[in-house]
Amino acid sequence: MSRPKSVDSLAQELLELSEKELTDARRPNIQLDDEKVKAIRKACENSSDHQFTIELGKAVEWLGISPSYADPKRAFYTSSSLGRRLAEAGIRVGAVGHGRYLRFRLVGQRRSGD
Repeated sequence: MSRPKSVDSLAQELLELSEKELTDARRPNIQLDDEKVKAIRKACENSSDHQFTIELGKAVEWLGISPSYADPKRAFYTSSSLGRRLAEAGIRVGAVGHGRYLRFRLVGQRRSGD
């Protein structure tokens, strides 16, 4: 009977099988001007519940990013890409309303209705 492989050898085996470089595996982080990031944060701070929701197409246009981000079927990816950029500023981004809207919220603030 063969002895099962150790966890270390299994981990090493996985690393040997893994891809070494995937440069195009996901959409890149969206590049935004610092002024726009500060404006988004300020809008959250000025809102009574520290969040605001905006129609996806209007957000894409205001941000000046590729129109491909305005597809409601891909709004989750848009919010994820924006979220990686805005996390540094303490802002969370989510797609709501079946992808028709983006919600911007300060990290650490409770959602309304919670």
